[in-house]
Amino acid sequence: MRYINIKTICLTGILVAVMLFFCLADIGLAQVADVERQAEEDEEITFYVDYATFQSGEEKIILEVYLMIPRSEFEFVKSDTLDRYVARGFVQVGLAQNDSIRYLDRWPINDSEESVENVTDSQNIPDISYFDVPPGNYELIVQVIDLQTEQRGLFREPVTLSRFTEEQLTISDIEFASMVEMAEKKSIFTKARRNIVPNASLTYGTGSPILYSYAEVYNLEYPSEKDSFEVQYSILDLNNAEVKSPQTVVRNKSGLIGIDIGGLNVVGLPAGIYFYRIRVTDLSSGDVATRSKKFFVYKPGSSNQPMTASASGVDYSNMSEAELEEEFDSMNPLLTGKEKRNFRRAGLEGKQNLMTQFWEKRDPDPSTRINELQMEYSQRLEYVKSHYGNQQTPSYRTDRGRVFLVYGEPDEVERNPVSVNAKPYEIWLYHSVQGGVEFVFVDRSGFGVYELVHSTARNELYDPNWRQYIQATPGSF
Repeated sequence: MRYINIKTICLTGILVAVMLFFCLADIGLAQVADVERQAEEDEEITFYVDYATFQSGEEKIILEVYLMIPRSEFEFVKSDTLDRYVARGFVQVGLAQNDSIRYLDRWPINDSEESVENVTDSQNIPDISYFDVPPGNYELIVQVIDLQTEQRGLFREPVTLSRFTEEQLTISDIEFASMVEMAEKKSIFTKARRNIVPNASLTYGTGSPILYSYAEVYNLEYPSEKDSFEVQYSILDLNNAEVKSPQTVVRNKSGLIGIDIGGLNVVGLPAGIYFYRIRVTDLSSGDVATRSKKFFVYKPGSSNQPMTASASGVDYSNMSEAELEEEFDSMNPLLTGKEKRNFRRAGLEGKQNLMTQFWEKRDPDPSTRINELQMEYSQRLEYVKSHYGNQQTPSYRTDRGRVFLVYGEPDEVERNPVSVNAKPYEIWLYHSVQGGVEFVFVDRSGFGVYELVHSTARNELYDPNWRQYIQATPGSF
């Protein structure tokens, strides 16, 4: 039994959980598909899922799956035998391969309160599931069921479990935690003699100002002259710029594997999307390894909070038509022709609704408090406005601005300033987009306006003879 919040559990609840356990013992992807179709028709249970991988023996990988389920998602019903309101749920976590569940973990959830008024949206049930499995490609499937109402929620995502190298310094995945404390007695959250309560929402802010992290460091040089390693923690924005001064600690080695439990106060950061980076240096060998993970800062009601009133994240109801048109124009790289036509034809209220619907239907994870795509786009837009604008064209309508907004910051930029034989040009490289693509921009006029002349990305301008555009004079190169 994984998470129990009732000191006395009535027999009926146990029987329901046991019966459900055996009824679902042979669950397959066909049944999961049925659940997914039903969830589309019925109201879904919203919950958060995160996961991390760690080194294991015998050519296997440890996969830890973290859950955070809001208590308010369950129906609390007055118990016939207890003077309390009781909620009963069930959780299944599986790894699928080749259309069948290969590994499965499941457990009941039992919760209770003296009054349903004590159950709020801010209260969460954290949980964790462990798998020790061979490397490979899997599908992670998580199902949460309310046994009182039969409502359910479903999470599915492909995961690739890869072996950690044994030849060089490396770091495991990072587990984000909402709380770290010394363990008086062992629990499902206990690691390195501490209870590390996972934060599967990856969200921090006023109510949870400290971002705690757990990671493991592999292949340290041990024993050695310097039996210690250095860990540096950094916070980066979407443009890989440090937004908080790095903090460094030195930890003692106790073997080839090191344990790092760290944390940073992030409450001072504006609302947005950030990356938490761990940089480890083996002080004996000088080897360095890094690992990073995305997280969110959410501040409801904050003046710098870009996600406010509506489900899309911005309250468009208070905007004038001119403000809406300016906002809509800045979204041009993402707009379809139909959306542009509908917006031009609509009145004030229609424009407000279209703006809200635009972001709602593009929300990559409606279960979270924020619209990750909108927040990321807003931060990219701020960068574009400060780097790619000119007197003739708004920054988001320039070729470099549009590409940055759509694809993000390039992994590499090759800058070629003006020379005797060539005009200024830039080559942007994206290693993880469509297997690797490039964009070539040329300042053809000589006034700092870079035009896209060639790209290997799908649906972009393609011209293998693009070098003709950088020639300073006809016939020269």
